[in-house]
Amino acid sequence: MKINKYFLLQNKKIKSWLKYWLFLKSKAKKVVNLFVLPEATTSSGIEYTINDDKTINLKGTSTASTTFIIYKDLAETGIENGEKYTLAASQPLTNGLEIRVECYNNTSWQRHLIGSVLNSNVQTYTGTANTTNTTRLRFMIYVNNGITLNIENLLIKLEEA
Repeated sequence: MKINKYFLLQNKKIKSWLKYWLFLKSKAKKVVNLFVLPEATTSSGIEYTINDDKTINLKGTSTASTTFIIYKDLAETGIENGEKYTLAASQPLTNGLEIRVECYNNTSWQRHLIGSVLNSNVQTYTGTANTTNTTRLRFMIYVNNGITLNIENLLIKLEEA
């Protein structure tokens, strides 16, 4: 049975249902992880690897404070000033390990994107993005000197709240 397009467009019930469905579809948010993982490497005794499912492993004892960092232009990140975001780790973090997203203003690293970092006391944090005067962001995994890590399958997420 072939349905006449004119009938579909003129049928008020179908037309209103279609409008409602399109409205709902437009409001549905696609959950996207905006945390950009630095490239896998070994630094100051800590081996940092990335699994196929985008979880990470951190193993070893740090011989000095070390960071795993990737820099991105703000425009590349999809992060909007004034929007709420949640930064979360899938498991508790070891004391001396921090997950950071920091803002740069062409002169200095000025603040954390949403006001805090993840650490052994804070596993999930929701805040409003402050990108005022920001040109770049750095996504960082920071390890203090002397910390021993044996973390597997850690998922770090930065998503719209």
